[in-house]
Parts: sequence; structure tokens; C-alpha cells
Amino acid sequence: MLHDDIGPAPGPARDLPDWFFEGSSDCIEIIDLQGNIARMNGSGLHAMEVESVEQIRNAPWMGFWPVESQPTVRAALHAALGGKTAHCRAFRPTLKGSPKWWDVNIHPVGDESGKTMHLVAVSRDMTDLHNAELALSEEKERIGLATEAAELGLWRYTPHLHLFTFQNGRARAIFGLAAGSMDRTEEQIVREAIVPEDRDRFQRAIQAACEQGERLTFHGRIRRADGEVRWVDMFGHAHRAEDGSAMYLLGTVLDITDRKSTEQALHDAQLRLAATLNAGEVATWTWDIRKNLVYGDRNIAYLFSLPEEEAHETPLESFMGAIHPDDVDRVSSSILKALQDGTFYQETYRVRARDGKFHWIVARGRVEYDAEGLPMQLPGVVLDVTLQKEIEDKLHASEDRYRALFESIDEGFCIFEILRDAQGEPIDYRFKESNSAFRTQAGYEATPGKTILEIFPDLDRRWIRLYADVAKTGQPVRIQDHVDMLNRWFDIHAVRVGGQGSEHVAVLFTDITNRRETEDDLRRLAFSLAETDQRKTEFLATLAHELRNPLAPIRNGLQLIRLAGNNADTVARVRDMMERQVTHMIHLVNDLLDIARISSGKVELKKREVDLKEIVATAIEANLPSIQNKQHELNVDVPEEAFPLEADATRIAQVLGNLLNNAAKYTPDGGQIDLSMRREGNDAILRVTDSGIGIPVEAQGSIFDMFAQVKDNMGFSHGGLGIGLSLVQSLVQLHGGDVSVSSPGSGQGSSFTVRLPLLDSRRDSALDARSPTGKAKADGAGLRVLLIDDNVDAAQTLAELIQIGGHEVSLAHTGRQGIDAVEGFKPDIVFLDIGLPDMDGYAVLRKIRQGPIGRTVPVAALTGWGADGDRRKTADAGFDHHLVKPAPLPLIESLLAEVAQTLRARKS
Repeated sequence: MLHDDIGPAPGPARDLPDWFFEGSSDCIEIIDLQGNIARMNGSGLHAMEVESVEQIRNAPWMGFWPVESQPTVRAALHAALGGKTAHCRAFRPTLKGSPKWWDVNIHPVGDESGKTMHLVAVSRDMTDLHNAELALSEEKERIGLATEAAELGLWRYTPHLHLFTFQNGRARAIFGLAAGSMDRTEEQIVREAIVPEDRDRFQRAIQAACEQGERLTFHGRIRRADGEVRWVDMFGHAHRAEDGSAMYLLGTVLDITDRKSTEQALHDAQLRLAATLNAGEVATWTWDIRKNLVYGDRNIAYLFSLPEEEAHETPLESFMGAIHPDDVDRVSSSILKALQDGTFYQETYRVRARDGKFHWIVARGRVEYDAEGLPMQLPGVVLDVTLQKEIEDKLHASEDRYRALFESIDEGFCIFEILRDAQGEPIDYRFKESNSAFRTQAGYEATPGKTILEIFPDLDRRWIRLYADVAKTGQPVRIQDHVDMLNRWFDIHAVRVGGQGSEHVAVLFTDITNRRETEDDLRRLAFSLAETDQRKTEFLATLAHELRNPLAPIRNGLQLIRLAGNNADTVARVRDMMERQVTHMIHLVNDLLDIARISSGKVELKKREVDLKEIVATAIEANLPSIQNKQHELNVDVPEEAFPLEADATRIAQVLGNLLNNAAKYTPDGGQIDLSMRREGNDAILRVTDSGIGIPVEAQGSIFDMFAQVKDNMGFSHGGLGIGLSLVQSLVQLHGGDVSVSSPGSGQGSSFTVRLPLLDSRRDSALDARSPTGKAKADGAGLRVLLIDDNVDAAQTLAELIQIGGHEVSLAHTGRQGIDAVEGFKPDIVFLDIGLPDMDGYAVLRKIRQGPIGRTVPVAALTGWGADGDRRKTADAGFDHHLVKPAPLPLIESLLAEVAQTLRARKS
């Protein structure tokens, strides 16, 4: 099984049933009390895209959460460590970088006594849900903008509560409610808002929508709080539960009072026109061409401002005098043309009627001829179309306003027709019209009559299918997508024009390419700033840790000199130790100064022509003691030929010394270090290879960045400041060269390659070395004290201080030695360093607690890390005390005295 590849979880973790562990589709992780992954099920490995179990074996769980998610996840983790089931929702990418959101539940698992032994984290992939929520939020915002633009009010009705909730300000304004008022019961709406004549219809509409599933439609009147009566249209539909019952109604309300007034006015005009026609106000006339006399009725007399008695027989000129001066010539030409061509006569023009106003009329007639074909008379009718003309003018004005708006918007707009084959499948679409902004937004001309495939033959057919679905279903679409043919991003809103069966689609769109690029740049910048801030924070904490380490043996040495000042051997030994630690601190400060100088451009190189082999020999000689102290095998492969270059010899020696020191420091005792040099073209190639702890593949890209640390190594005593390799790169580049790193991965060694130009080099490089971190221990009164610390100077000086107090001290410099010493030495108290070369202090403590002596012996954590979180971590791991290096001697003495007093109390 997959989890067997990772290895069994510590303790009761194996009690978790395999059928549950491997049968779950969720990602299940067992986390030990140090926050490391002890086990992960197969679904988790698949979901996290883990290719090799080595990628997660005993890895810190928090290390897989990005910086922005860690506060939320860490809070849940701490709650679970406190014995509570915790829950959180956070972002965590897979190991291959796939973005995912997780819903996480963390359960503490205890032994029979109730003590928490480990944690079980159950993570459910909720990426689709998270994205859907984001899309829903955006859709709500778009709906809000659309409803506000359309002056639509939104409302929601909850049947089981009989409660109306007004969703936006427009809805409250329509009902005349105050800005802060949102909820009304159904009874209040009916009693206070709906006019009495419409209340029954309103309640029936609500009931039918809830019980019968009908679409709610209400056209009626409401009385607002100020007493004004308004006409409204309300529409809505029910959202139902699985049992079919209505959970709520969601709908819109539109104030149609103005439209209602317009409709009423039009209706009244139509009634007046009908009354006019019914009353005989269709005027009739006959023009006797030979006599030039017009015979008309009373309506003709009224329209042409003639006495009724004269209208029965009046010269044509009397009628012509009532025509609007601007229309006389046109009317005369139309009459003459009808006489000459024998065509149907029709003309629309204005005449001044008896009421003193100009009326629009339509005059129609046809010439009649005698037997010889000569025009005899022209009979016809006149219709008063003044009201229709006014309505037409209003419609034209409305269309003009629409056209002005259509052309003034910045968004591109077009209407096209979907074209289908004989089987009804969409194959293309033809443009009908577009606005002037179309070309600006799309980058091409939507010529009416042209099809999209005529313009872009290679267009992705998915666009045709998308718009065809809109036409077929009538469901509008709002998307943001990339159009490959144009290499641009667009925000697109498509809607069907016309009712069911219409093949016309309207598209409103905006080019958002620049906005997308800006958003991407902002996201990258935010990530970069967060990463830089995190590195700075880690650097400051590490710097404090690194400066505390040498202070521990220095402080202890001062105490030794004070207590044993007459012992020359002790003073000499302490002085040598203090010189080593002060030298280490000077190296740290010099590194910081070098970084500051390089960053500000103030570093000065003292270049001269030198043989690179001499620099290599100097660097080896300076760093040989640190290599020999750890019993490494050093293999040097340097050709006999000269390697002349122009360089600052001190700086190049600093570069090589730093790489050798790092190789010694990060390689377990008895390892192998290879240094080789060769010529490649006009460059010198220096390569330092070790068999050490290696560098994870994901960390190699940033290993030369300022403050960069390899997280997997931070639990050991040689974490460093994270600036050494940055110094190496900077100094090498100042000499015109470059430096690179390669490593198969954690535990598989590393290789650093420096390339320097021979003869005319331009730049140099260097790196600083790190001293082993210091530790501090304690003393009591006649006690057996075990010190487990890999810093020999710190351990020995602290041991001597404790021995002066009358205690017996045993030293161990590795975790394994310390574990063996507990059962053999049987200490009364153990001072345990957290950062050890073979295993960290937390693992050592777990092993100690498994033995009969270790179960009861008090253990004090001795570390350079002193933040509240560090103290909580040691307390949660089972440490009895937490001492920050360099631990003050009075504090150690007080702790030993407390232990001695406890032992005496037990014996008595």
C-alpha cells in the first residue's frame, strides 16, 4: 500500500483502520507532535501530485502551506495540539504547483490516558467550490450593476417565515421604504403597500408560485409611505428543496408608472382617432378639373378653415391657401404628376385648420378620365393623422437617442445571425450591425453581411458553438476568455435578440488584455514582496540565533575565569576558546558588512595578477582544520599548469574558503569533499563537491538569494544566516565570473561550480563561513548531570562550571550518544540541545522518554531560539524547561538546586 512506502506512523497512528485510511477519497495525513508528516494515504498522494514519497517523508506539514495560508493553518494546528478538533479553509498548491483550496479538519488522537499522541488531518479538495463561489460573487456583482442600470429592484420572499427582504436600494425606493429598512412580513406588504383592489391578486400570485410552481407575475398598484400610488410589475420564481417545497422566491420589481402614463396617453389618442373616424371626420372631396372647383364635406371645411357652406363648391386655390407654405410646391407637383401620368395620388402635408393649428393630413385620390382620355375629375379622401405623426416623431426621437447611446459607449457591440447547416448544426454567423467602438475593441471591422469565417477562416469553432447555444436556449452568457486569433483577452456578454426561435445574438464586449496583464503583474509583485518579507524575518531570527551561540561559551568562560582564576591551565584553555568564538562573531559581522558594501556598490577590489593555484592552496590551508575536525576525506585535483588571472586574491580565497567550509559543515562526520580545478577555453573552472545533506530540488533555484535558507536543514545546528552564498555569487560576478549549484536532492550531496575568466577577469566572489552553534548547560548540588550538545566548547565550559558546583557531569555530542548515556549514566537532569548533527532534540527526547530512566528524568531544552512559539513547541514536545543560549549561570544553578530539592524530598 502507498502508506507503507512512507513508513508506519509513530505510536498509535497505525491503529487507524486501513479500510478507512486508504478507502477515503480525501487527503488524510497523520502528523506527529513535531508537526511532521508521518503518513499520507493514497488519495492524498494523488491529490498533492506526489511523485516520490521521499518528497514528504517526515517533512514539516506547515512547509507545504504557502506563506499567506500559514497563519490560518497554524492556528488550527495549535488548537488541535491543545486537544481540540480544529477546522480551517486555506490555499495549498500541490507539489507540482497546481493551485488548490482545501477544507481541513484536524483531529487530536490520544492514548488510553487521553494524552495526545498525534494528529489526523483530513483535507477535502474544494477548489471547484471555491472557484464557483468566486464566480457567484462576480455574477452577483454583475447582476447588481445590471439591475441598477435597468432600475430593477430585487426582492426575496421566504414562505415559511412569510418574510419579504429587499435586496437593493432600488427595491426599497420603489416601495418608499427608508434606507435602513430591509425586511417586511407578507402581512405588512399586503396591508401597507398593495392597494386594496389588487391585494387578492397579489396573494394568489404568491400562493401559486410557492405551491404550484408557477412563475410569479403581478401587475398592479402600490401605495408608498408618502401616500403616492405607483404602478409596478413584479416577477419571480421559486427555488425549491429536494422534497419540492419552496425554500424562497427570488424576483424583481419595476416601477412602470411613467410607462403606464405613456400607454394611457397613447390609448386615449387612439380613442380620439376612433371617435373622429366614427363621427365622420374622414374628409371627402372631389376636384372637378375642367371647372377647377372642389366639392367637399363639413370635415374638409374644418380642416382647410373654410365656412361649411363654401366647402361644397370652392375653387382649388381656396384649398391651396390653407396648406403650409413649406408644403405647397410639393403638393402642387404631386397633383400635376398624377394628372400627367395617371398614377395614384397620395401626399402627406400640413394644413391650418379652423382651430388655428396646423394639422398633418394624408390626402389620397385617383384621376378619372372621359371617353377621349382627358382628365375629368380627381375624387379622394383626407385623413387627419396629427396624433399618429406626433407619436411617430416621438418614436424617431427615441430611436435617435438609442442610436446616440449605441455609438457613444466605449464597449464594442454587434448583432449577428447564426448560420446553420441542413442538420441544424451551427457553421458560421453573419454580422448585421455594429457600433463604432467595435473596431477599437476587437481590432477588425464587422462589415454587415460578412461572416466571421470570411474574416477569420481559422477561427476556433467553439466561439460559433457558444453563440449558437445562446440563440438556441435564450440563456445569456457572461465570460472572460482569450481569443487566440487576436491574442487578446475580452470580457464578453452575449444575449439572444428576439423570442424563441430567433437566430440573432447581440454581443457586448470589452478588451481587458491590459487589465489582465496588470492583475498578473500585481499578483507576481505581491508574491515577491511576501517572499522577501518572509526571508527577512527568517534572517533576523537566524541572526539572533547565530549571535547567541558564540556568546554562550564566552559567558561561561568568563564565569570559569572568575571561579578558577588561579588555575593557569583553565585560564589558557578558556582564552583559546573565547578567541575562537570571538573570531566566529567577527566573521558574522564581516559577512554583514560585505553584503552592505556590495548592495551599496562600495566594495573595493584590490586586483593584481595572481596564479589561481596559490589562492586555492591558501583557502585549503585556512579551512583544513574544520575539515579535519569532522574527519572528512579531502581530495584535491589541481593541474600543474599555471592559472593566471587578475583578481583580488583575498576575495577569491574567501569565495573558495566559504564553499569548503560549507561542504565541511553540511557533511556528516567522515564524509568526502572533492576540490577540482581545470581550464575550459579561457575560463578557470573550480568545483567543490561533497557527500553531505544535499539541497532539495525546489530550493536550488533560490539558494543564492539573499537570506535564503534550506528549510529541511533548519532543525540542525548549522542553519547559518542565509547570506553566505549570496556573497559568493556577488563576489564572483564582480570578478566577471559566475557560480552555479547542482544536487540530486536531500541527502545526496552537493556540487558548487565557480567559473572565473583567466588573464582579464572582471569580478570576484566570496562567502563567509559559519561556526558551529553554541549550547549551554546547568548545575545543581551533588547531582548527576548529562549535557547533550554538539558545540564542544560550549559543552566543556558549561560542564566545568557545573563541576565547580560539586556535580558530576557526563558529555555527549550527538543525539545517539545522548540516548545511550541516559540509561548508562542515569542522570538526575538532562540538558539537551535542539540542533544536533545526526537528529534533532525533539527526536532525541522521544527516544529518551521510552526508557525507564528517561520517563521521569527532567529534561531542559537548550537552544538559541527563544520566541514564544519556540517555547510552546518545546513544552508541547515534553521538555520540562526551556533555556535560551547563552543560559545565565545563576539560572542554571537555580534549576539544579530545584532538582536537588525535589530529589531530597522524594528520599525523605
